[in-house]
Amino acid sequence: MNLLLVAPEELDGSRVVLEGRRAGHVSTVLGAHPGDTLRVGLVGGGRGRGVVVATGPERIELEVDLDRTPPPVPRVSIVLAVPRPKVVGRALEAVAASGVARIDLTRAWRVERAYLASPRLAPEALAAAVWLGCEQGGFTHVPKVALHPRLMALLEHPPGWPDDALRLVAHPRAGVPLEAALAPGDRRPVVLAIGPEGGFIDRELATFAARGFQPVSLAAGVLRTEHALVAALAQIELLARLTVPEPGTGPRATLPR
Repeated sequence: MNLLLVAPEELDGSRVVLEGRRAGHVSTVLGAHPGDTLRVGLVGGGRGRGVVVATGPERIELEVDLDRTPPPVPRVSIVLAVPRPKVVGRALEAVAASGVARIDLTRAWRVERAYLASPRLAPEALAAAVWLGCEQGGFTHVPKVALHPRLMALLEHPPGWPDDALRLVAHPRAGVPLEAALAPGDRRPVVLAIGPEGGFIDRELATFAARGFQPVSLAAGVLRTEHALVAALAQIELLARLTVPEPGTGPRATLPR
């Protein structure tokens, strides 16, 4: 836990009392005692510090000062074909730890229908996974996670994706690398779709293309879902941080100082 997340309804002025998992983590894992300072963030708000007032095995009381302005909402939204249920939790944690605006899970042709009935896809399980990821990554924006039974319905009625977003669909045989579709320094919003480990089928790819999604590849090989997510988000972040050199100064993009 790199950031102790607090929901707005848990605040009472500048005081907050937490119970359960977070209190146990602070007490037993972090070993915090009264007077110690922790990094604290308000969901949807700013970050700051919390001074431990009292602790117990399942209860902690903090005096918080959230003096840092809220960070911007991440600019990448994820469309993810539902992976195997045992993978869902760690995949969402990895995505949330990287910082994303929202996550739309959907069934695709190569996704077994039974996956959608798994308790690991229950709303509370999905919410818990992204909360843990945000604690790890230090983000106060906790992405909304929505589950869509049909990919076509999702694409026909997109859930509030920015109109100016660059739409990309990762596919192991796309033939076009991500950096060919996303210019260095481009900080537009991005909607990135990642399919099952075998990729989306041709009919699904055609539907994506008809709705403005460009197929791109992330690596030379075929990646597992959780690896593809991390690879894609890392590459998008790196490309955003790059700047194009002045003409004549060299063929490569350079990192800003």
